[in-house]
Amino acid sequence: MRIKQISVSKLFGMFDHVIPLNLNEHMTIVHGPNGFGKTAMLRVLHSLFSSRIDVIKTYPFQQFQVIFEDNSLLKIAKVIDKEGKLGRIETFLFTYTNEEGENIYKPFHQKLSIRAEDVMRYIPPRVIEREIPEISRNGVNKWSDIETGELLDIQAVLDRWGYRIVRLLPSSTKSNMLDFEPPWFDELSNKVRVRFIDTNRLQNKPSSHRVSEYESRNREPVPMILTISKKIASAIQKELSNFARFSQALDRTFPQRLLESKKQSVQKLNNEELNARLEELEKKRLRFMNAGLLDMDETTDFQIPLKFDSTQRKILSLYVQDNEEKLKVLDKIAAQIEAFSNIINGLFTYKEISCNREIGISLKNRNGDPLELEMLSSGEQHEIVLMYELLFNIEPGSLVLIDEPEISLHIAWQQEFLANLGEIIQLSSFDILIATHSPAIASSRWDLTVDLEGNIEC
Repeated sequence: MRIKQISVSKLFGMFDHVIPLNLNEHMTIVHGPNGFGKTAMLRVLHSLFSSRIDVIKTYPFQQFQVIFEDNSLLKIAKVIDKEGKLGRIETFLFTYTNEEGENIYKPFHQKLSIRAEDVMRYIPPRVIEREIPEISRNGVNKWSDIETGELLDIQAVLDRWGYRIVRLLPSSTKSNMLDFEPPWFDELSNKVRVRFIDTNRLQNKPSSHRVSEYESRNREPVPMILTISKKIASAIQKELSNFARFSQALDRTFPQRLLESKKQSVQKLNNEELNARLEELEKKRLRFMNAGLLDMDETTDFQIPLKFDSTQRKILSLYVQDNEEKLKVLDKIAAQIEAFSNIINGLFTYKEISCNREIGISLKNRNGDPLELEMLSSGEQHEIVLMYELLFNIEPGSLVLIDEPEISLHIAWQQEFLANLGEIIQLSSFDILIATHSPAIASSRWDLTVDLEGNIEC
């Protein structure tokens, strides 16, 4: 489900912004001075579809709207409930309507008045940990946000994720505490995939496995560039395992399928077709070898005969069809690695990267001498992290929010950024919304730009 437009009224009490997304080009650039709310709008949008109401609460606005491709509308309005038991309570009114303005789903209030003492009375810490996998326990009523590493008390945990465990409370206790998301909002959120790539790209996120507070404080942070290298190696190994399993299954049944080829009507290729497809197979194998997926061997210069007899054609026809199916397993990872390497090496002048199954990313200088990845400049690392995220971590159909892609990049690299995005979008279709201060990012594509400066009402 694609998002067509987002808008906000009275952001920070001053700004009214409307951002239409360019769905044809799949890229939209939000441009404007500091303090106008570019990052705020990206964070609110991402938090909305990540059920992070706590983040939305930190940004003052009156109303936030999302219009989808089918012209349906999700509207979030902030409401101040002065009669709440805890005094002044900020709640959210959610409404989902169609293009005629008719409510498709009834509005509901999202209240944030859940209290720690009520929860701790009925729900033990082990249940909280089970229901909220994003946190790990670091002591009595102390927790760590696994994604950010932030240390939280129990009230902060409940403010962020309380809607997940309030369902477990007795009815008498949870009344007037928290109106959690109804099924229609859960269903809508599952249809909309939003990914946020923030400015803090080089800082590695904590490991997802649970650690003690002492370990968390004393563990040396691993540079993100090294983590990405390991992830690429793991991705290659995973696809090669799939390739091996599929290949073994075909090889095991090859003799039987060959003997029963008449019954199964296996396509029998003529000499010209066989030569053409055998040649394409060799080209594809060489391509996958260069991508680090297959081992280099000494048979790449094998000369294919021009003619085959009837028996040879029968055997080779099935051989060709089997190997074409085998190599299809590696098509996606090969395309990702090729685009990743081509983009990065197209930017680098005196260095070159390659990918392989053992360590992921290898780096060498122009003389062929190996270099450590940590020797890369911050700009080089930023570019690698961004390209990795976009090529390996984004599902088709997602909306990707990128905050300040120009960080640490030379102006020449900034001018190449949109062209590189276009190449990536060709491989995996998704939409991108960029917030930037840099005119060089837009380069010659100002038609993709939304200038927030023209949408201000103070």
